[in-house]
Amino acid sequence: MLTEAQVRRYSTQSGLRDMMIAEKEVVLTFLLQLLSERGILDRLAFKGGTCLRKMFIGSQGRFSTDLDFTWRSTTTRTQFWQ
Repeated sequence: MLTEAQVRRYSTQSGLRDMMIAEKEVVLTFLLQLLSERGILDRLAFKGGTCLRKMFIGSQGRFSTDLDFTWRSTTTRTQFWQ
């Protein structure tokens, strides 16, 4: 479970003043880490505004809560979910 202390720490380190945005950012980061650890990102290309902000722009960029992916694997989606 995400604690308020973790969110405050991230908020301080990243310079985000809005705790609600900091909390969402921590959750998005955790989700991306989980997808990576499970090998799911091996078959997907992370794209979109959140990708640009997280990979290149940093915490000062426009915040959005969606994660956009494109399927890039030779495995079909049906095979993947079985």
